[in-house]
Amino acid sequence: NLVRYYPNIMLDEVVPPDFSGTQRPWYLSAREENAGKLIPEPVWSSVYQDATGLGLVTTIAMPVYETPNKLVGVIGMDLTLDEISNNIATTQFLKTGYSFLIDGDGHSIVLPQSGYLDLLGREPQENEFGADLNEAANPAFASVIQRMRQGESGFEEIETAGKDLYIAFAPLESTGWSLGSVVAAQDVLQSVTALESELQQETNRLLLSRVIPIGLLLSAGLLIIALLLIS
Repeated sequence: NLVRYYPNIMLDEVVPPDFSGTQRPWYLSAREENAGKLIPEPVWSSVYQDATGLGLVTTIAMPVYETPNKLVGVIGMDLTLDEISNNIATTQFLKTGYSFLIDGDGHSIVLPQSGYLDLLGREPQENEFGADLNEAANPAFASVIQRMRQGESGFEEIETAGKDLYIAFAPLESTGWSLGSVVAAQDVLQSVTALESELQQETNRLLLSRVIPIGLLLSAGLLIIALLLIS
């Protein structure tokens, strides 16, 4: 298979000898999720370790067809998690509040140390990424993760490790991801109704101002490239 990488980094000198573009997560996701569709759509891959050394990335990719049955190839754009992670990690609610981001399978994309302790009941392992939050130690948290995976929005009160937490969550539908915002009840000096509204507004603001624009920009760029390839 032929792989073209931009900018040109002499790909054959960077990746291992057994590297195959058609077996990469972004290629497989784009093919599988567009199977049977008359008009292909951009698809976000799960988070994976980049073969060229960029670290953790997610790729928005789309198959390109010359005719309905003739595949030209799959094009994709990589997005490192550094920018999104930094934006989400630096957003803090009250004294101990934090946000976390999960993919459609319930694996963490961004999860601060407090999130590991609250959801999984443990510290993060060295260089750990993609923790399976379906295995949340607290059944109430596990239930919230399932609702997040299903694309729901909501607000819940959860008791874990002897403390009460409030969590608001909302989906990023174009990617299948979901963002959750958590705050400790002890830091709350307002009514639960007011807190619910504030947390949901802040969660939506974070999605609209820091996460969604990146996705829209990459989607537009991908569609333009696809049109140029088949024109």
